[in-house]
Amino acid sequence: MYKKYLLTGATTQLGKHILSLLLENGHSVRVLVHPDDETVFDERVEVFRGQSFDKESMKKFFELEEPEFFLAFFAASLL
Repeated sequence: MYKKYLLTGATTQLGKHILSLLLENGHSVRVLVHPDDETVFDERVEVFRGQSFDKESMKKFFELEEPEFFLAFFAASLL
C-alpha cells in the first residue's frame, strides 16, 4: 500500500471524485492546485499550491518524508 497519493486536477469534476474515493478509503492525499484557486478542501487533504508547468513547484510537490507514493495525474481539464 502506498503511504501517500499525489493528485493533480483535484478541482475538476473527475479529480473531485478521485479525491473523494481516496479519502473514503482512508488514504493520505496531497493535491496540487493553482496558487489562485480558492477551493476549500477537507481537512485531511494536504494542499500544495503551485503550477504543474513550473519546475520548482513540481520539485516541491514531490518532496515527501516517506518516499513511497503514487501519482494520480490526468489532463482532462486540458481537453
